[in-house]
Amino acid sequence: KATRPEIKLVEFPDIVIPEFSDRLYSAVEASIRQQIKEDIQFLLLLNQRMPSLHHYFYNVSYGSSHGDYLYSQLLCNKEDIIAVVDFSNAARLPLVWEIMRFYMLSSIDCQNPNGIRVDALKAYITAYLKSFPLTKTDLRNMPYIYLYSLGRNYNAYRTYITDGGQNTALLEFSSRRTAICRFMYDHSAELSAELSTL
Repeated sequence: KATRPEIKLVEFPDIVIPEFSDRLYSAVEASIRQQIKEDIQFLLLLNQRMPSLHHYFYNVSYGSSHGDYLYSQLLCNKEDIIAVVDFSNAARLPLVWEIMRFYMLSSIDCQNPNGIRVDALKAYITAYLKSFPLTKTDLRNMPYIYLYSLGRNYNAYRTYITDGGQNTALLEFSSRRTAICRFMYDHSAELSAELSTL
């Protein structure tokens, strides 16, 4: 299990988010401000460690992927998915990224920011494997690839602040995403070991 480093709370570097501190103090109450600071400091620290995750992208399966596959992108009748919409983010991606992302953002089991049910994740991936094969490397590297994609992006916080701190849905999304990122940082090794058994 990875040990999360202690995060020292300091002011945001201007080169990372210009004018962030001034807008933060004028737009947001103290408790929310503190949470945003902790989250962004964690993401900045994680970004410094991103090069150590690059090797997980080697030897995994890539393919054409939707890039934003969620329930909201599906058109269904009473029993079946009849269409998938909005391919504006389509790209050639590691297949496991989209699989993990869909599960983490869509499963009711992932609504708890303090963790996920590993057995439910394994059941989801087992169901996927009935339609499309993944290699042992794909399964082993899946948590690290997802962590990498989560940790690179803190633009939703920037948008929340630059818009005057009014979009509470965006703040909730950012907080939830960072909570998932923290969970993945703490548990990637054990998730990798569990998924390798499939």
